[in-house]
This record gives sequence, structure tokens and C-alpha cells, in this order.
Amino acid sequence: MIECTCDRGFGKEDNFSSDCPIDGHRDAAKRSQLIEILPPTVCPDCGHAVIESESDAKVVTHECGNSSCPGTLAHHLYAVADRETLEIDALGPELADQLVSRGYVRNMSDLVCFADDVFASIQKHGDDKVAANLHNKIGFTSGVAVVKMAKSVQTAKNAGWNRWIAALGIPMIGHSLGKTLANVLKLDADAMETLCDKFLALPAGTEGFGPRKMASLTTWASDQGNKDLVKNLFDAGVRPKSQMVRDTTGMPLDGMTFCITGEFWTSREIITKELVNLGATSKSGVSKKTNVLLVGTAPGGTKTRDAIKHGVKQVDADWLKATFTKHGVDVPEFKVFDVEDVVD
Repeated sequence: MIECTCDRGFGKEDNFSSDCPIDGHRDAAKRSQLIEILPPTVCPDCGHAVIESESDAKVVTHECGNSSCPGTLAHHLYAVADRETLEIDALGPELADQLVSRGYVRNMSDLVCFADDVFASIQKHGDDKVAANLHNKIGFTSGVAVVKMAKSVQTAKNAGWNRWIAALGIPMIGHSLGKTLANVLKLDADAMETLCDKFLALPAGTEGFGPRKMASLTTWASDQGNKDLVKNLFDAGVRPKSQMVRDTTGMPLDGMTFCITGEFWTSREIITKELVNLGATSKSGVSKKTNVLLVGTAPGGTKTRDAIKHGVKQVDADWLKATFTKHGVDVPEFKVFDVEDVVD
């Protein structure tokens, strides 16, 4: 008969011995010696506070609350480039890793600024020359992929608010809650600049925002790094599409639906903003619903052909300047920056 050698008995706490000849007691002794593994409270990569979240399936995860964390950034860039979010062409895992590891991108605003620099160079030197230099001189595996990415980012700047909120990487906040935030906070195209302040003003009890999700949003919006991020995105021309229906009745350009092609004396973002402020509606492409095409220098062939096909009125920079002058809008000259390290 095998006798137990553990120090156990009536009135005592179980104290199993690792030398006990009974297998179950030895196993219990080993388990009692295990060290409890606690989840991290700070990110090992950047030192930022870790946010704990729980899914509807009761799965608890721990994520870094820093949207610029180098440990997660490459994966985040690749994730937000998918069709459901910002739909950025050619931004796959390899390119995302190269952008981060080479120091070109530290956060989402860096990605937009990098894309803008490449896009400005494309406009001056053409796709092929820029792609070749990105590969041969800068060392990207595919210069063509970088060119495609840079062009696609220009469209992504005006993606819907639900997509951009999902792209910010706020723990527990995805497309669905992003749409809720956009509607409840009445986010317009210029709201990115002060987005964190608007998040902090979200009314308690908003549908879909229980204590955990409200805490996650508040923590993210209170972080100075994230406040700088949204301000930099705004400065880089990110103007998410408003999901609100504007009342433009009585505004000077009410009923005008326009699209822009080619280059003007100022940026397209400024032109779009001022025309929208006058009551017009901006579209990314020409269709039967478009009634004005603004045509600058070096216009795109597709848009001009579509304008002819649908009988859309085409106007030039002189018409645009006259319209701005008539309504007291002063638009300064904009100079395109040349990317010196991409093209000699």
C-alpha cells in the first residue's frame, strides 16, 4: 500500500509534497509552485499603457493604446489598407514592413505625408521614372507598388468617417461603432483636426458604448500623441466623407455637383473645401449625377471622356477664380513640393 507523505490533516491547509509517492499529490505540488502570469500593463515596444478589452464572445485581449507603436504599426498599416477600410492599393505586408523598418512611416499621418511626397513627384516626373528611382535609388522591393499606393492614398483621404475611425486603431472601436460616432457627433469633413475633443464629448449612454468601450475611447482620445496624430492627418489633407445630409438650401452653389481633374494654382483639397463651403457637392468621379467638371492643366482622359459622354459642363481655372472672387473667397497660390530623395 502506498502511503502519503504530504503534510496534510484535519484543520490544515493542503500542503502537497513533491516527494509524495502518490502521483496526484506530486502533480498538485508542482501546480502550487507555478508562478501566476499577469498580463502586461505597459507595451514592451513603446512603454505606452496597455488597454484591456473584451469581445462579445468574452475573449479578453490586451492591446497597446499607442497608434504609433512600432511593434504593431506594420501589421496595422496592412490591415487598414484592405477593401473594408481605406482600400489602399499595393499596401501589402512587405511594403508596410519596408515603410516602417526604414523609418518612413511612424504612424498613419506619416503614411499620408509620404504618399503625398511621392504623388507630387509622380505629377512632375511620371510614374515610370519615379517607380524606377524608388526601386534603384531608395531600395524598395517594388517601386511600382509604392507609386500605386501613393495614388490610392489620395482617394483614401476622403473615405467615409466609419472607415477612418476604424483605421485609427482605437481598441474595441471598428466600422460599426465608427459610424455611430460619426452620426452622434455629427462629424463633418473638417472634424479630423479636433477629433479627440469630440470623442471626449460623446454623451454617456450612447448606444453601443458600454463602460469598457467608453473607457477605451476616452483613454485613446486623452493621449497627447493621438491628439497630435489627428491634427497631422488634418494638416495632410485628410477630409473623411461626412455621413450627414447637409442642408445647402439658399447657399450660392446649391445644386452644383462637381468633380476635379488636372492641376490648378492651388491644391484640390483647398478647391474642394471652398466649393463645398459655398454649397456644392464633391464627387471623385464623373457620372450622370455630376453637372460640372473642373478642368485644370494635364487633365485625366477618363474624366474628360466621361464628361462628354454624360453631357457634363466643363469649366477651367478662370471660371473657378471668377466664382471665388464673386463670393469673396481668397485662395492663395499653392506650391508643389518636389521629393529630392526620390528624383534627382
